[in-house]
Amino acid sequence: GPLDEAVYRDVSPLTYFVQQKPDEGAPATEETEAWVMFDSTHIYVAGRMWDQAGPSGLVANEMRRDTSQLRENDVFWGAFDTFLDQQRAFVFSLNGYGVQGDSLMSGGGGSGGYRGGSSSVPRGDSSWDVLFDSGGVLVEDGWTAELAIPFKSLRYPSSETHRWGFQVARSIRGKDEVV
Repeated sequence: GPLDEAVYRDVSPLTYFVQQKPDEGAPATEETEAWVMFDSTHIYVAGRMWDQAGPSGLVANEMRRDTSQLRENDVFWGAFDTFLDQQRAFVFSLNGYGVQGDSLMSGGGGSGGYRGGSSSVPRGDSSWDVLFDSGGVLVEDGWTAELAIPFKSLRYPSSETHRWGFQVARSIRGKDEVV
């Protein structure tokens, strides 16, 4: 969770985050960096979430894995559309205290689909559970999240090359903002 490995200094992060809510298309009000990487066994998704209020601004009051209340926390999540059909996606989420969530989305787009909707974490079938490693760390000016998702936990077409859909997002609950 602390993002202290060399890869986070050597690999450029994703930095262009825009609001989905409340002002769709407007720049995010807080800086966010995200990384997506893989090796032969895992996909790694990591985020650095700045918050002008520091850790005291973090809304993270849920400590149970997969609880629906995790959506009401500051949360970082990634969604993988491994069949590139916008009909189903695997969603992995984490709050600043390292509380995990995972769900299986279906139906694509809209308020229930993996493209976000009106809540901070897309709703889906949270009875779908996989083992993945993760860590969340509070830092002086925000928090970090790091997830290691085994490929064996995902379904995807068996082919030599793969093209997946992917979305990474952050919820800033104190501002009711999703970016």
